[in-house]
Amino acid sequence: MVNAATVIVLGIIVLAAVAAVVFMVHRRRSDASSVCCSCALRNICKK
Repeated sequence: MVNAATVIVLGIIVLAAVAAVVFMVHRRRSDASSVCCSCALRNICKK
């Protein structure tokens, strides 16, 4: 059996890796010169 703590730690590592990949891909696609390059601010700055 696998420890619950091990599952939690592995889950956090996987989520962090996925988030990093998504962030890198998003940064490459969006304007690097733009101040609002984060996904959260993007919709606000477009308005």
